[in-house]
Amino acid sequence: MSSDNEATVSGPAPASSPGQSVPIPADALIIVPVRNTVLFPGVVIPITIGRPKSIAAAQQDMREQRRIGILLQRDAELSEPGPDDLHLVGTVANIVRYITGPDDSHHVVCQGVQRKSVFA
Repeated sequence: MSSDNEATVSGPAPASSPGQSVPIPADALIIVPVRNTVLFPGVVIPITIGRPKSIAAAQQDMREQRRIGILLQRDAELSEPGPDDLHLVGTVANIVRYITGPDDSHHVVCQGVQRKSVFA
């Protein structure tokens, strides 16, 4: 399954210059909204990412070997979903592999770890 998604950081983000990665607190998850895809714990799926913020977030995740939060968008047509546009329960996941295709497409293979309420 493929989806185009947007990564956001839960909690306030410190200011930074364009092009710089933002330091993320150790207990925060990078949230990746996905369209028409639900990841369950224990399941491994590929997700196509296309938004620049999503690509940067996935690359930072790989560098820091962190877990991410996968949340389904309520409206798949939104190109810039905010917190109110996402379901409140998602899945914490590990990025197993990051792939850049020959056509410069970006994909992550994620494995669901646990179900999580993001705002609880």
